[in-house]
Order: sequence, then structure tokens, then C-alpha cells
Amino acid sequence: MRNLTTQTIIIALLTAFLSGCGVMRNAVLQTAKPVFADQLLAMYRESDYELAQTAIPANIKVLEGLVLSYPDDTQLKLWLTESLCGYAVGFLEETDPERASSFYLRAKNCAVSAAIQKAGFKNEYLNDPDRLKKWIDTRTLKDVPYLFWLGQSWGSWIAINVHKPQAMADMSKLQWIMNRVLELDESFYHAGAHIVMGAILGNIPVMFGGNPDKSLGHFDRAFELTNRSFLLVHYYCMKTYCVSAQDKKLFNQLNNEVSGYDLNSTPDTRLMNVIAKKRMETLTAQQEDLFFDE
Repeated sequence: MRNLTTQTIIIALLTAFLSGCGVMRNAVLQTAKPVFADQLLAMYRESDYELAQTAIPANIKVLEGLVLSYPDDTQLKLWLTESLCGYAVGFLEETDPERASSFYLRAKNCAVSAAIQKAGFKNEYLNDPDRLKKWIDTRTLKDVPYLFWLGQSWGSWIAINVHKPQAMADMSKLQWIMNRVLELDESFYHAGAHIVMGAILGNIPVMFGGNPDKSLGHFDRAFELTNRSFLLVHYYCMKTYCVSAQDKKLFNQLNNEVSGYDLNSTPDTRLMNVIAKKRMETLTAQQEDLFFDE
């Protein structure tokens, strides 16, 4: 059944919808989900930046349609959250931050919906720090995907809107979420919680809670957990810690490491590494403006 084409899946789903048979619809979805998982992996293995930029929006709309049809399936919602975040990181942040911000909010809403269904979350926790903290502290290993994607989408929105009072007010909530992920499974999604914490602590001024030393500690641990093969760690370390600490030596060291990296050595993260390399080019072109003259 894993050899089904996307067209075959769509026809089967349509037939199930028209039949009105809930059992048949669910059976078709469960058969199709492994294929969607393979499609997500195939996208991560893509080496052509422009092809991925064109293809991902269509995948997002397919997932949104499936979430509408199967609102109880939280795996679909997590895939949609991941896809929205990935598209915003890879193709919107640099050119259209306002649009990227809207994608992160869509992803956050999807992550909240999934957490409500499977992890005991409630919407009101978003604006109630005490209840939010209690919910976070009582999460277990099985809740890590819901914690992480809530934190990833929320944290990405904060990073783009750090100049806004609401983003600064939400900073501590984000840190609670990601610290709990680190306690439960620090390696989850390419050490993603370490990347988020490193970027946040390295990007905001010390007077507002930033901490360059802790930022570097998170990035160093992410390098260790990913065997230095997930290049977004390099990118965010350079963009945040290196600039705030004015560590030009490390900036250049990481840039050289990325420039010489063989994308085919880690095919399952090829697209994210292509994106990191592309964004690194823009970052290094700004180097004279990022570092003070010695």
C-alpha cells in the first residue's frame, strides 16, 4: 500500500467522502498517512531550493483540507504545524517577515488545537501564566511533540516580533515550554529546543533577559546532539550569539564549516541545510555591518 500515488490517494479519499461512510473514510486516511509521511521526508531530501519553494504551499493546502475533514487527527495537525513553520523559516523570514509572522500564528493555532485534544491544554492557559506553568510542569515524554511545536511556532513569532510588547511579555512562557522539552527529550527534532533557546538568549539584550553565555551553551549542545550536521544550528548561532557577543572569530569559523559541508552526507535534512546555506550567504554579505571595527 506504500506504493500508492498521491492521485490514487486523493481519488480514494474523495470516494470515501462521497460515500458518507465514516469507517471507510477513516480506513482510507490510515492507509494514506504513511504516504504523506513519505512525502514529507521526500521534501526534506529535496536539493532544489526553487522547486521546494513552489511545492510546499500545495502540500500545506492538502494538509489543511485533511485537517478540516479529519479534525480529530492530531498527527495531521502536527504535520501542518511543521510545514507552516518550515515554509516560513525557509522562504519568508528574509523577504517578507510580516507574512512569515502570519504563518507562525497559523502554526501556533494548529499546535494549540492539537495540544488541547491530546495533551490536556486549554486556550485560556495562553494568557494565564500560573496555569500555563502548571500545565507545562506536568507534561511527560509523550507530550514532547505538542510542547515542542507549540514552542517552536510561538517562539518563531516572538523572534520576528521581538520589538513588540506582547512578544517580550510572552518570552518567559516560551522559555518554560522549551526548558521542559529539554528536560524530557533534548534531542527532539534536531535538538530544536536548544536552537530556539540559544537564539532567544543570544538575540535579546541582557537587560531584557538575554544571556550570551547560556546562548552559546545551548548552541554547543545542539552541535553535539546533531553531530554538526544540521546547519541551521550554525546559522542561528552566527546570527544571534556571534553578533551579540561580537565573536567574529567563531562567526567566520562556522561560516567556513557550512561552506565546505557536503549536502549529500545527510540526505534526510538536505533541504533544511540548503536553506541554511542560502541564508548564510545573505548573513555573511552583511558582515561589515554586524561587527564593530577592531
